[in-house]
Amino acid sequence: MKEKVRSIAAAGNAAVLVLLILILANRDILFEGTGGGSLSRVAGEGRGGGPTLLILLDGLRLDRSLDPHLMPNLVRLGREGSRGIARVEALIPSTVAGIRTLAEGTVPPPASFFGDFGTTRSPTGGIFAQAQRAGLATFVAGPRLWADLYGPWLTGSMSVETVSGRDSEVLRAGLAALRSGRYPLTVVHFNGPDDAAHLAGAHSKEYERALADCDAALGRLIEAAGPKTRIVVTADHGVADPGGHAGPEEDVVAVPLVVRGLRGDLREIRQRDIHRLLLSPLSQEGPPSPRRPVALPVAALFLTAMVGSVLLNRSESPRAATWLNAALWIALAAAMAGFPIPALILAFGALAATALPFRLSLLCLGTTAAGSTVGLLRLLDGRAPIPESWELAGALIAGVLLGFLCGKLRSPLFAGALAAALPALVAALAGETASLSTLDVRAAFRIVDGPMGLTGAATIAAFRQALPTLSVVLGLIPFLKRSDPTKAAAFAAGLFTSLAGQAATAALVLLLTEDFALASRSIGLLVRLIGEMSALFLGCALVSAVSADRPVLARDPPQDARLAGVVGLVERDRAQ
Repeated sequence: MKEKVRSIAAAGNAAVLVLLILILANRDILFEGTGGGSLSRVAGEGRGGGPTLLILLDGLRLDRSLDPHLMPNLVRLGREGSRGIARVEALIPSTVAGIRTLAEGTVPPPASFFGDFGTTRSPTGGIFAQAQRAGLATFVAGPRLWADLYGPWLTGSMSVETVSGRDSEVLRAGLAALRSGRYPLTVVHFNGPDDAAHLAGAHSKEYERALADCDAALGRLIEAAGPKTRIVVTADHGVADPGGHAGPEEDVVAVPLVVRGLRGDLREIRQRDIHRLLLSPLSQEGPPSPRRPVALPVAALFLTAMVGSVLLNRSESPRAATWLNAALWIALAAAMAGFPIPALILAFGALAATALPFRLSLLCLGTTAAGSTVGLLRLLDGRAPIPESWELAGALIAGVLLGFLCGKLRSPLFAGALAAALPALVAALAGETASLSTLDVRAAFRIVDGPMGLTGAATIAAFRQALPTLSVVLGLIPFLKRSDPTKAAAFAAGLFTSLAGQAATAALVLLLTEDFALASRSIGLLVRLIGEMSALFLGCALVSAVSADRPVLARDPPQDARLAGVVGLVERDRAQ
């Protein structure tokens, strides 16, 4: 039993080390923002004088903004001024990414997504710092993310929680600021549409009601602003049909832009260029494109096949699981402390030491290649249907059956490789793809405001996304209980090589592609693989740890024991 758990633990730690290498290879993309150099012209951008009002409708979709029955005030404002499309550039669209893009003219990294419920101070202050230097007063009413980011540079603010349902209070504060006439720049951010989409989806009555309420508030703000105020109305991001917005779907990344007081046709511009309409800040050139270390994912692929060969043949050190785990935690600590190069060296060194002696198995090379193919197929699937409860239930039942059939394969190595691909199939049956917009967070979102808070919501969301993987593990229980250490090691090798192959494909595509949607799905696949690796290896190790060892000799004697029994019977017959 201990040998089975040790093999699975070694494979799991090796898989996460490979994933860490791949994430660090993409650290410039994942953790550093894109500069604000302007490549597209914005009509009328040099206009000075007069106050400006920015109205942000969180989660407003482009198609709904064109509906004259649902949003008559917004449609009328577009006819009086200029209308266009703003293209979201954040690889994981989020509220905090949209705010920073609008205020600073730069695109934050995908990792900023984790700051949607609370973030740190902006390094530049954006347009608010520029206004402060010019002696101009500014006011923001909306989620506290604005105060978190730009508090030191704001003259006045009124903050609510990101998930609050308090748009009426935001409206009152915005109206008071406009009527006071004190602020050359006023920002009013309504969060109601985003909340409704997360709770009920983009085709729900709740979402339409929230948009109608925002449009009514827009009419009051237009009236209070007066005819001399430039008004800019847009969204931080849209929402996909299921209500999510962390992927590259067109309904997420193409958002409306309506401006009163602007000459010319807006057509389509980048979201980062909108900040040039607010106090006309100076454009700054972005940093040069970083070098793309494609050699790291390629090296990780070959190292995966070699480590898998060692695991398959059970030739790793008995203490491999322990020191791989230690290397993993030390490398993670180094990476989080801002030392990526030592973390990379440690991760590569730990895997290379495990791979000694370097004997490459063609079977492991094949399962690694198969995993890479699965990863590519997941990236090419861009569908995002709305997952229903019955679809989820049916998908989970299918996951259990598929896991059970997977355990019936004669080759435990191939069984492991197939088991690594099954969670993607089960998730697809439930309506989810590599895009993070298809994550079903409705149940989690309902408890954010409850006593469990954000921690409880995150726990529920993580468990919900682990369900496809856990269903496969449930189906694998009979196989895991009856497998001996040799079969368990081969199965773990298949899991490891297939999952690492998927991750390497996602990392390579992210480094090489210029396509926004493909890059966004690559990040989504890396995020999903973190959960799938954890659930698969922890689940399999737990089942192996709690299951009793099978009495192998009693039920299935080795071939030499059977032969000895036959020889004994022959000798007895001769003696008689």
